[in-house]
Amino acid sequence: MKTLSFFLFFFLGLSVFAEDNFQHAIVNNGETLVYSDLFTTAPIGRLRRGKKIKIGKTTKNRGQIYPIVVSGRIAYVKASDLLIISSDSIELPVGHDSIVGLDLKKKSLIFSVQQYQTSWRTGAYDTTAPGQESSFSGMSLSYQYKQKSQYFYRIGYEQLSASGNNEELFIPSITYTPVYRFWSGNKAKFNAGLSLAFSPFATYEVSPFFKLDGFAYSMTPFIEHNYFFAENQFLLIHLGFRQMNLTEFAMPSIYQAFNPSFNGWQFNVAMGFNY
Repeated sequence: MKTLSFFLFFFLGLSVFAEDNFQHAIVNNGETLVYSDLFTTAPIGRLRRGKKIKIGKTTKNRGQIYPIVVSGRIAYVKASDLLIISSDSIELPVGHDSIVGLDLKKKSLIFSVQQYQTSWRTGAYDTTAPGQESSFSGMSLSYQYKQKSQYFYRIGYEQLSASGNNEELFIPSITYTPVYRFWSGNKAKFNAGLSLAFSPFATYEVSPFFKLDGFAYSMTPFIEHNYFFAENQFLLIHLGFRQMNLTEFAMPSIYQAFNPSFNGWQFNVAMGFNY
C-alpha cells in the first residue's frame, strides 16, 4: 500500500509539472520553508535565498502557495517567498523596484583601478640619474559573463605603468580570468580566481636615449569581495599575488639585457554594472 501511495504521489507530481504546467521561480527569503500541507502548518525543509526552483503555474489556498515536487511528493512554498521568472525577466512583488544582491544577470562590465606593489629599480640604464624604486599603478576594463551561478569568466583590457627618473614602463595587456564564487550572502559575495595577462606591446623608455618594445606576461591568483548596493551595481575589492615577466626587449649593444621579473601583491578597487 505504501508503495502504491508513493507512485501515486510521484506520477501526480509529474502531471503537475508537465511541460505546459510549470514555471521557474527564485527564492527571495532567507528563511523560506517548504510545507507538506496546503495550510502551511507542517514545515519539512528550507530553501536558501537565490535558489532557482521549478513550481506549478497554478496557485493553491487562495493564491497563497505554489506546489513544488520534493522527492517525488507534492509540497508547497508560500508565494510571498518567491519571485516568478518569465523568460529572462522577473515578476517583482508590488512595491518592489529591485532585489538587491540577487545577481541574476549573466553579463557585467567592471571598471577597476589597481596598485601593484612590487619594486622596480630605476637608474640602471639612465646613468645620468640616481637609482630609485618604483611600483606599478593602472586600470582595467573587463567584460564578465556568468556561465552558472558560481562559475564565470572575464575578458578585458588592462594597462600598468611605472616610472622613475627618466625611465618609464608601460604595459597594455589583454586579460582572461576564470572566477569561482565560493560564498554568497544576501548582498556580499566572495570569489576566487586566476587572472592571466599577455602584452605584445609593452614599452620601456629611457628618455632621451631609447624607447623599446617587448613582451610581458603575468599570472595572478586572487580572492575578491563583491558587495551589491543596488540590484545591478556592485563594489569589488580584489587582492592577489602577481608574478610578471618582461622579455624580448632588443637593448642597444652597450647595455645589459632587459628581461626583469616582478612579483608582489596587487590590490584592485572596482565598480561593476550588471546588464
